[in-house]
Amino acid sequence: MQISKTLKFKIGQLLAEGKKLEAVKLVKEEFSLSLKDAMTLVEAMENDKTAGATVFQQGKFPDRFGQGHSPGKALTLLPKIFMAVAVLLLAIAATVAYDTDESLAASEQVPGRVVDLVYASGGGYKPLVEYELEGKTLRREGGVASTPPSYEIGEEVVVYVSKENAWDVRIGGFLELWFLPMVLAFIGAVFLFIGGVTHAVMR
Repeated sequence: MQISKTLKFKIGQLLAEGKKLEAVKLVKEEFSLSLKDAMTLVEAMENDKTAGATVFQQGKFPDRFGQGHSPGKALTLLPKIFMAVAVLLLAIAATVAYDTDESLAASEQVPGRVVDLVYASGGGYKPLVEYELEGKTLRREGGVASTPPSYEIGEEVVVYVSKENAWDVRIGGFLELWFLPMVLAFIGAVFLFIGGVTHAVMR
């Protein structure tokens, strides 16, 4: 990073006027430094202008100024953070979708019928489905609420009952089966887009 001539002039003028603290404050705010680093840099410029200028041109601060600091370094991590979150969400979405598909393949399909629409506490309506299994009439409430309702009373649906666990029941329908992976994939795609745009802008 190159220090501007205007900033050099301001710092030099403040030092010439004996306003060292103001010069330190200016450097601190301009480069987002700690007070200690800003003070050390101003003193370096005051004692040796060449050394001070070199420090700014490198864009880094040697170990004698603390642990070393590169202004704006945190911003360069933003694209990587967005990309990492995107990959994680997309991976989870793919895993959930795969598990759902495997579960459906290992389930018995039973005919069912929507007998009621249950209003959810968070808003929207869930289907209440009635079906028969081994001579017993059972009911199952849907897991996804929507407005307007995704089902109508009297509508026939497919109920997926696990062959290994009769209590593992899924109601057929796009929202009921694929809502979660769809939402995760959408959010992951948004993070991926933001990460890509941020990376392109900061190049």
